[in-house]
Amino acid sequence: ECDDGVLKGSIRDEGNTAMGGFKEYLEDTDMFEYVQGHSSAAGAGISECKIDDFIKFSNEQLKDVDFNSKAYPVDYIFNYNEDFAELIFDIDKGKEVWGQGVAEPTIAVKDIVLSKDDIVIMKNNCMKFNYNGISYVIFKNEQAINDFTEHDKFYVTVYGKGNVNEWCGKLTPQFLINAYSINKVGKYIF
Repeated sequence: ECDDGVLKGSIRDEGNTAMGGFKEYLEDTDMFEYVQGHSSAAGAGISECKIDDFIKFSNEQLKDVDFNSKAYPVDYIFNYNEDFAELIFDIDKGKEVWGQGVAEPTIAVKDIVLSKDDIVIMKNNCMKFNYNGISYVIFKNEQAINDFTEHDKFYVTVYGKGNVNEWCGKLTPQFLINAYSINKVGKYIF
């Protein structure tokens, strides 16, 4: 609370909820004196006389939003059988320009068919699998290792980013998994 009758503070959000960006939400209400900063970290001020209206408006506007559900912005969506290895090489060429205002492209791959024998466990709770010419990796995630080795056969949808891994002069398209959804194999898969 400030002497000028404005409630001021800072905001943070994960940026991947079903609600969308919190800063943008506050701006779109047209109730705030100011909202300044980055999409996931900003400062905001609202007149004390508008706070009840804002709460009432937000309760109605956001009543159907599941805040426990994550939403991910995706630039490319591929089915499991699509070949996009060359796209990863192209994406990797742009890494010099990524930063504020130029986001690194994100990718989702749907319904990759795997068995737990396809999973290679590495040290430090890291794992990988190869599929369609691409090496998919998860770093330092014990839960992922458990999830990926729980079923004999399963399919997984993954979300992440592509890059090129260089090892002993060999270039390999790589997919860094940030999130995944595993389902047991349905009868239509095999």
